[in-house]
Amino acid sequence: MSADRTTAWQHRLYFVLLGLTDVDLRDAGVRFDYTRGSLGDLEGAVLDRFASTGDLARPGRRDLVDGLVAYVGETLMRAAGGRWTWADDADTPLVSADPELGLAPVAPRSLLEDAVGARTGDRLVRALDRWARAVADHQARTPGWRPDKERTMADPPESREDELRDWLDLQAGSFDEWVASFGGDTTWDFTPGTLPAVQAVLRAAVSSAAGLHGPEHLRLRDGAAWYVGETFRRNLGGAWVKTGAAGTQNFPRVEGLGPHGTSRVTPVIALEGALEEDGYLSERFRKAGTSLRGRNG
Repeated sequence: MSADRTTAWQHRLYFVLLGLTDVDLRDAGVRFDYTRGSLGDLEGAVLDRFASTGDLARPGRRDLVDGLVAYVGETLMRAAGGRWTWADDADTPLVSADPELGLAPVAPRSLLEDAVGARTGDRLVRALDRWARAVADHQARTPGWRPDKERTMADPPESREDELRDWLDLQAGSFDEWVASFGGDTTWDFTPGTLPAVQAVLRAAVSSAAGLHGPEHLRLRDGAAWYVGETFRRNLGGAWVKTGAAGTQNFPRVEGLGPHGTSRVTPVIALEGALEEDGYLSERFRKAGTSLRGRNG
């Protein structure tokens, strides 16, 4: 039961934090960067909004309180590592620091209640400082050690620069072979006029978007994706990017496209569109070249 509640909480993290930063405390003057200073500013905003601990349980405050719990917990874990947990008899989630520190789990909701009750403006910072001191003490005994934090939906995507570089080098180095296998009589010169030829190549070999990802078509798919991405990049600016984001198809994409640098394309996803819609790649290129807003796919 506690594992299920932990999983459900982790699925909500991104959304409650977004509500906190972009709605509930958008104008509170807090810089939400998970630093010690942000906790001090956050506590001031909490004291402005809650006159007593009972106010934390008032109807209509749940999303705000959950956002505060999420932010406090994530800030503690950025200092001392660890993970979210949920005790069987608890009503709110706990954060546990890296186990090597030997720290007892903390309930961020209890820290908020303490802050509202004490009204000293320093309770959240004091909690963070306790964890930071434990890390410093352990590092003094074990040089080079760093606390390990479980990744959550609150963490930014991890860069995959080495993986991206290897993939780009592989596709560029093997593109002549791709042309010999799939390219026919087309002059593959990275101009927008060749995008319909990519669509024709795909449709000659693959009957559906789902089939594109079969192991027998990976060479076709990746070579075509690289060519499409390079065609967009060379003509519309931008740069290749690859990040690790849990729960998403982790394909390389090109960002910063168009006259305002606000559009992007994930070529593999664009290939899916080309299999389903005539002229998709050319239309996608046209929109990327004129768009004022970012778009994926």
